[in-house]
Amino acid sequence: TPFEREWRILRAVGHPHVVTLLDWPREQGPIPFFVMELLAGRTLDHWLDHLAGRGEGREVSLVAGVTILKQLASGLSAVHEAGIIHRDIKPENIFVCAEDPPSVKLLDFGLARVAESQITGTGVLVGTPSYVAPEQITGDLLDARADVYALGLVMYRLLTGHHPFASDDQVVTLGHQLLSPPPPLSWLREEIPPSLEALILGMLRKKPDDRPRSMLEVELAAADVELAGELTRGA
Repeated sequence: TPFEREWRILRAVGHPHVVTLLDWPREQGPIPFFVMELLAGRTLDHWLDHLAGRGEGREVSLVAGVTILKQLASGLSAVHEAGIIHRDIKPENIFVCAEDPPSVKLLDFGLARVAESQITGTGVLVGTPSYVAPEQITGDLLDARADVYALGLVMYRLLTGHHPFASDDQVVTLGHQLLSPPPPLSWLREEIPPSLEALILGMLRKKPDDRPRSMLEVELAAADVELAGELTRGA
């Protein structure tokens, strides 16, 4: 069942930026359960709303954004090494445990699956339309690069305050996911370094082969951006 699959996945991963599983059923009982750590804070979407409510805009500083990108890429790298694809990376499934400096954890593995397996049937879209990769829409076999794409969408929103394919019509959104290149981030935020913009846009390539090959590659590229000292203008 999805419930059992989630606790087995969490048990297999174990990473500081993935929610921690504390207890799970050692034998079958009448009531399914598992116990996760208690987190204090708010989800990423609520944090962005909170920043906007304080008059700070809906984007985070470049320094905070790159820190969050490295943390999530590191956590997802551990998930992928365990042979799992998350399939539902979105702000609602990212928890902000601390804000300054930021510390985040990845939540909700209810839609996750083992790489190279087919749990859903043909023609069934799994995931949130605003954060699915093109290959999730077309029903192609998925690998870790689907999560790379979704994380790219999260980071685009985090750094600019806007979703590149925002629409109230899910069909229009899915069409953009399949066919429309995202606007350059620098159109919305002039101070974003070219290297960071190139990384995020590279994560959002329509073809998986054109994206970074792994979350480790994303994490290392984000670290290079940080080390280059180009983030101070937007700090």
